[in-house]
Amino acid sequence: MMRLSLFLVTLGLASALAACDLDVTNLNTPDRERALAEPENLETLIGGTFSVFYLGLDRPSVVNLFPAVATEMVTTTPTFRGLQNNQEPRSPYSNALGIGSSGPWGPRRFWGDLNEIAASTHDGLALLDTGIRIEVGNSDNTDRARAFAKFMQGVAWGYMAMLYDRAIILPETEEYASDPAQQAVERLTPREEALDTALASLEEAMAIARQGSFSFPTAASLLYFGTPTPLSTDDFVQLASTIAARLIVLSARTPQERAALDWGRVRQYTEQGLQRDFEVVLQQGQRTSLLYARTQLNPVGCANCLRMDYRLIGLADVSGAYQDWFVAGLSDRRRFDIVTPDRRVTGTTPRSDGAYIQYHEDDNGFTAGGGLYLFSGYQWARHINSGFEPNTGTQPMVTVDENNLLRAEALLRTGNLQGAADLINITRTRSHTLPDGETYPGLPPVTTQGVPVAENCVPRTDDGTCGDLMVALRYERMLELVTLDAIRGWADSRGFGTLPDGTWLQLPIPIEELNVLGEPSYTFGGVGAEWGAVYAPVTMADL
Repeated sequence: MMRLSLFLVTLGLASALAACDLDVTNLNTPDRERALAEPENLETLIGGTFSVFYLGLDRPSVVNLFPAVATEMVTTTPTFRGLQNNQEPRSPYSNALGIGSSGPWGPRRFWGDLNEIAASTHDGLALLDTGIRIEVGNSDNTDRARAFAKFMQGVAWGYMAMLYDRAIILPETEEYASDPAQQAVERLTPREEALDTALASLEEAMAIARQGSFSFPTAASLLYFGTPTPLSTDDFVQLASTIAARLIVLSARTPQERAALDWGRVRQYTEQGLQRDFEVVLQQGQRTSLLYARTQLNPVGCANCLRMDYRLIGLADVSGAYQDWFVAGLSDRRRFDIVTPDRRVTGTTPRSDGAYIQYHEDDNGFTAGGGLYLFSGYQWARHINSGFEPNTGTQPMVTVDENNLLRAEALLRTGNLQGAADLINITRTRSHTLPDGETYPGLPPVTTQGVPVAENCVPRTDDGTCGDLMVALRYERMLELVTLDAIRGWADSRGFGTLPDGTWLQLPIPIEELNVLGEPSYTFGGVGAEWGAVYAPVTMADL
């Protein structure tokens, strides 16, 4: 297939990964010749790329790996390297040959998914540039398809820049070469430049939408997004704006890089960002969420199911138990009950269910051999507590809350502390109806000085001090945005300085691809090594 050859999926990754993950129906099937012969297939070529993106994010090898590395979730299962990358001290990312359930192949598969999207949008846009029109009945869908192709091109390149140290960037204005491997080597682009290129594609997508008048269909078909209601051009521009802000902020590998971002640009994007949540419809047999199933189901002995990490929800504890847990050595850490006024985390007692989290007395099939310090009594349940099963209802993937909290950081870092506090307080002070049917108030509002100092202040730092405004922002973002996708938490945590020592801060190009390209093997992470995290949570004192 011509459009995949450049990105070496067929030459390298596909053969190595054929036995991994679930087989899925790929809408992204028409090749270039068929699209030329039958222009209506061109819309399927372009419109199917979001499903490739969604399925790539929802692979078991991605879902089991990233939330655990992020310290959002914990697990003791070795499946898909969830355990090995969850354990401490953290080890370098394994980029060795040999892929299977004992290897961290989630990022390798996702590399292939992103490059498939980039290849499809390359071909689609190149065909549109020849003057082909996409006409269905009385509708001309050409501008919609072009805007969508530029959007997905930006998303693919942006996630590559977020995850990997380099990306293969081939604009649609450049033809395929006779030697795809050599062309790919020549188009290997540093992640900073790849991000700039991604943002330029998103800008083009927004410009096309602003000049047109079209909408994207609902989930009756998986073509395009699969949202519960049609997406207007205004909705599309807002989504692209928030995605652009997300890519900028989450691309930072360290707190130092985070501080040096163009926060004025983030502020501008979030000014025109989402005004309603972007959600996709979940339906058995059409689009399901393994992320929801793994994080929210609690069948007996479910060793693959994830629990909440105390590094995230422990900041809500006011009893001192989290501080005791934090200072204890790994071998002395045990699961503990959280005492908190934050009704998102617990009900009125430590062992009652909160709005977002359920308490379980069982250990969920966790094994002591994986490390007792990874045990937790708390499980994410926001979707289930809202009345849905894992594969029904909708899955929010980009939200108004995310846009507000990205904007809050931009305001905080550019000196508008009151504006940041106001945005943080939207989620912080929100009331919640718990599974017991009662509605409870949110937390007291923060001020420019941070969390009001009180005996039951939330969140707290690792030493028990009431959090400042940055700590409050970090807590809101990490708690409110869980399960938007499997990767977001890891990317945000590294910029906040909350990943355990040695955690890999970026990923290498997969070894199979490097071999095809004739490039040497390399990797990142490990305690004291290049691109290995140093645990140092950011506070206002670091600004």
